[in-house]
Amino acid sequence: LVQVLCSSFFVIFISTVYFMSKPRTIYLVDYSCYKPPVTCRVPFATFMEHSRLNLKDNPKSVEFQMRILERSGLGEETCLPPAIHYIPPTPTMDAARSEAQMVIFTAMDDLFKKTGLKPKDV
Repeated sequence: LVQVLCSSFFVIFISTVYFMSKPRTIYLVDYSCYKPPVTCRVPFATFMEHSRLNLKDNPKSVEFQMRILERSGLGEETCLPPAIHYIPPTPTMDAARSEAQMVIFTAMDDLFKKTGLKPKDV
């Protein structure tokens, strides 16, 4: 009885290790990038004005942000989430959730439209 149990366990263990270590096949059909609306764009001047208003008590932070912005390589058409556009910013869970929904669902809808797939097929 002990030998049967040990051999059964060994067979199950070996088969589990085999199936877990086997690489899964993944097919890339197409890809999609999120393109934010024009209302999310923030020029440097606007970003720095918002920074000055939000960090008026800490001028060193404003100077630091200006240096980072100049050296970062970000363009005049850089986009920020809608929650950051408010003065003061509203970084809430609801804002983060709506931002994630906006980005993920827009990109996925675009991908499904490009490929002709249905969400059920994935």
